[in-house]
Amino acid sequence: MSILSRLLGKKKATTPPPQTRVIAAFPDNYVAEVKTMIKLIQSYSDETTEEEIESVNEFYFNTIDWINHGVDVNLESFYDLIASIMKYMRSQVSTDGGNDFRLDNELYSEGIQGNDFYLDPKNEWFLLKLIAIGPEADHFLCCLLSELRTRLSQSFIDLSLEIVMKRSTLNDCNHIQDWPTKYSLNADVEVSGNVIAEFIQSDRLTEVQISHVIKFLKKIGKNLEQWQIDTCDFHLAQSTLTPSDYLLNLTQNHSSRFGWVKEANGEWDFIEISISALAQRNLQVRGLSI
Repeated sequence: MSILSRLLGKKKATTPPPQTRVIAAFPDNYVAEVKTMIKLIQSYSDETTEEEIESVNEFYFNTIDWINHGVDVNLESFYDLIASIMKYMRSQVSTDGGNDFRLDNELYSEGIQGNDFYLDPKNEWFLLKLIAIGPEADHFLCCLLSELRTRLSQSFIDLSLEIVMKRSTLNDCNHIQDWPTKYSLNADVEVSGNVIAEFIQSDRLTEVQISHVIKFLKKIGKNLEQWQIDTCDFHLAQSTLTPSDYLLNLTQNHSSRFGWVKEANGEWDFIEISISALAQRNLQVRGLSI
């Protein structure tokens, strides 16, 4: 059994909604309680008991419940709790000594409910600190970008992009999304990508930022697989802000993939198409010949 299944195993899609849990009383000194939990987490070893692990489990989800019920939780301490869990609670199934805690699941999907928390300007610093933890936070940011894209503040877009572009690699992630309604399919489609591709597709970047993204991809290219770069180029080939000279280069990239493509009527379709075809279409819209 993994650490996560014991530490965070209560939160699954089939569990009752959060309001069915009995909400624990908020402690008189939350900051002190967090410090106690962090000491326990930092001492984690094979000798750590099930009761100790359960106490961390319960305190984490109590914090989620308090936030969901409008309690003014000290987010600096909550960040320290999350960072400690991610650093010290080693996975029992990972071969690289990693961690099973996933921000996109334990905090976003199955944690703090509703969008108000993520859109509140006073919580922006908290989200940015989480994103700065490292590539393991990439999918959490992807979720924010894909689901809240037009509602996120420009300062959040700018600062989170700066954080990501200080990294030397990109983590892959998968998104489960609905098929376009025109297909009348009662099924999901799994879309692979990365956080830079999500930034490009969000259509929230400026022309200058798009240029910085291209330079960033060239800089870390040696650390990426070609298909990871192609994932980004697939969206750059469609962006109205991608420099024309870069689009000309993309017309030579004939690799194809399934992905979201914006049609002439403004609707999105999920089709297989080559990067070169997308780049050529983009140039033609601009009135440029190839």
